[in-house]
Amino acid sequence: AFFGRPDLDVHYEISVPRKFDVQLKTQGGTVTLAEINGQLKAETAGGNLDLKELEGKVDGKTMGGNIHAIDCKSELVVLTYGGSVTVEQFTGPRVEASTMGGNVSADFASAPTADCDLHTSGGSVTAKLPATAAITIDAKTMGGTVNTELPVSTEGKHKDSALRGTINGGGPLLKLETMGGNIDVLKR
Repeated sequence: AFFGRPDLDVHYEISVPRKFDVQLKTQGGTVTLAEINGQLKAETAGGNLDLKELEGKVDGKTMGGNIHAIDCKSELVVLTYGGSVTVEQFTGPRVEASTMGGNVSADFASAPTADCDLHTSGGSVTAKLPATAAITIDAKTMGGTVNTELPVSTEGKHKDSALRGTINGGGPLLKLETMGGNIDVLKR
């Protein structure tokens, strides 16, 4: 006879009113939050964070998974230690996204209105912005190059590994940083 731990696969689905503050924590599963208009705080030790159509401030963290945020409309602060961060169709004022081991990509459907920070230690960083976005950019990489499709006004000497200047006259700071990959600033 075999006397081991049972192999359990538990899945919870919780429905809440659209206007609702959520705080949840799990040790290892994927967390999916969708269509909520409240403040959200989510943490998982080993799974992914999937965020969709959220209207309130989001504070999300995973120790080892990926973070995917689609159509979020408020402040987004997300951190993963081992995966990638992908932000799509973002219309909120500010994104702070960081990872220790993957790529960070943010698609701004509208220009940010507050300072943003996209940071990775081991991958690439991509920011996609509307052509009319008025921002101040500070991008630097230790092991790659910085490329831009948008015209950046700079002062002084330009390096391949760093780019500091303004787009469309300047505005909120967009800080992009990686230790080991490229940085791409793309036109949406």
